[in-house]
Amino acid sequence: MKRSEINKALKELEAMCEKHHCYLPPFCHFTPEEWAEKGHDYDEIRDNMLGWDVTDYGEGDFEHLGLALITVRNGNVNNPKYTKAYAEKLIMMGKAYVDELNAEQIREYRGTLTKPGIPSPWRDRPAEESLDLFRRMKAGEFEDGKYVLRAKIDMASPNIVMRDPTIYRIRHASHHRTGDKWCIYPMYDFTHCLSDSIEGITHSICTLEFDNNRELYDWVLDTLDVYRSQQIEFARLNLTYTVLSKRKLIQLVKEGYVRGWDDPRMPTICGLRRRGYTPESIRDFCSRIGIARAADSKVHYSLLEFCCREHLNAVTPRCMAVLDPIKVVITDYPEDKVEEFEQPLHPEDESFGSRKVPFCRALSLQ
Repeated sequence: MKRSEINKALKELEAMCEKHHCYLPPFCHFTPEEWAEKGHDYDEIRDNMLGWDVTDYGEGDFEHLGLALITVRNGNVNNPKYTKAYAEKLIMMGKAYVDELNAEQIREYRGTLTKPGIPSPWRDRPAEESLDLFRRMKAGEFEDGKYVLRAKIDMASPNIVMRDPTIYRIRHASHHRTGDKWCIYPMYDFTHCLSDSIEGITHSICTLEFDNNRELYDWVLDTLDVYRSQQIEFARLNLTYTVLSKRKLIQLVKEGYVRGWDDPRMPTICGLRRRGYTPESIRDFCSRIGIARAADSKVHYSLLEFCCREHLNAVTPRCMAVLDPIKVVITDYPEDKVEEFEQPLHPEDESFGSRKVPFCRALSLQ
């Protein structure tokens, strides 16, 4: 790709960013190996979230919660030519180089928390040579692991993530969505920030394990001088007595312990919906717990139940039924007499109206 072609590809981004502003990040950064292992499972999660292939309710989790989703994007599918163009731009800027160290050597050269890293022998490879090798990597000339593309940052940085991280590697594997079109794939830390920038994401919400990676996130966007998305980290939601790990929930589904993602025992939106949790109660729960930074914070499950009771108490009319009746006859009450009493449908809200309750000689008790 010539410099003019790279600039043309990058300009296309500006037009695209004017049209799309929202996407679902869980489906954006899978490698071929991750798609082979998880792709089908995440397709099921996506279908439940968006209402695709959902027949019981005809709507997905987003619609059920009253949220508006603009579009769904798959970063490694929609943006590969752009991330490659940005990688080539870094090479031409002298901010990236093709390295020949293997994974074990890269870890050894990276150093420790108390010892600075050692520069790779190929760190000062000429930009033209690195660019040629990178394009040959894309053309499929080399086997897996022969070369990697690394960002040239600071091998003495106190943040180990910044010590010339790998941003592209060779993988000759069929991708779940793009097939065999690509044999080089960007690392998550490289494609994450660029996908956010390309899509015009204002705030990229991540869990706390990405805290150290934010410095690299900002470096990539600042160095390339592109739209600056902001990464914000927060603690995972932990509910008492509840498994929330996608990996463990996937295991429950795949091994048949539950009947699917919408099983009422599952802590999913569609599972909660089948248990009677209203959209308003779920939104109220999220509003009450807020966002925490403490990694060990837990929310008691009773708060979720309280939010559901609170909303149902406010919006549900009262009725009664006798499920296991015992017939009682009032012997001194006239057989042909029926009295009707007005009972409110809601004890605190007269706007619900009332209903008539009959009283006669034969009663059903429980």
